[in-house]
Amino acid sequence: MFTQLILPLKVKMLSFGQKLLKFLIFILVAGGIVLNRKEKTHFLNSYFLLYLAVIVFWPYQEGVRFLIPIIPLIYAYLAIFTFKYVKSLSFKVILLVLLLSANTASLPAARPLSFGKLPSALRNFFMINVWAKDNLLSPAVIVSRKPRITYFYSGHKSVAYPFLNEPDVIWRFFRKYNAKYLIVDNFSRETHMYIAPFLQRYRARLKLIYRIGNTGLFKIE
Repeated sequence: MFTQLILPLKVKMLSFGQKLLKFLIFILVAGGIVLNRKEKTHFLNSYFLLYLAVIVFWPYQEGVRFLIPIIPLIYAYLAIFTFKYVKSLSFKVILLVLLLSANTASLPAARPLSFGKLPSALRNFFMINVWAKDNLLSPAVIVSRKPRITYFYSGHKSVAYPFLNEPDVIWRFFRKYNAKYLIVDNFSRETHMYIAPFLQRYRARLKLIYRIGNTGLFKIE
């Protein structure tokens, strides 16, 4: 039951073309930084490199979104290198089109969606929180990947689990907050990384009381 509840996430692998484009962008950005080594831009270059280092070594899986604030700098470094060494107008146009395409391809998916059009894993997560509101006695502390959403829809206090691949530490965390329930979702990479091992280790202390698809609500005993 535990191994069936959490299914492997479908991770989209980068195609060869996407990998090649990323490598090309990296080379061009690096070249732009080298060319931009001026005293008046030293602080800007240092800020960019330090910020980028934080993202690269970010211990969780959702650090990519934090690249958004430095996208203008990435474009600037690209432009510095490209206009300095690349003479071909066609190459410049193609690179610009590729960059704009990469940044606008997901815009149609960013529009608000109705509940019925949400991915099934997200719908199940919302529905299980609504079920908790009607069926769990207060006070109940629920551990959830999205504690604010859980609190809003269930009306019960909620906390997020530690992002650690250490089941014993997670168990002590549950005890510290007197958590009585755990929502295991099927949309979050972190749940697969950190909660799946916990479920295996502490299966004897957990009881599945409600399930919608591959999303489950466990009672912590």
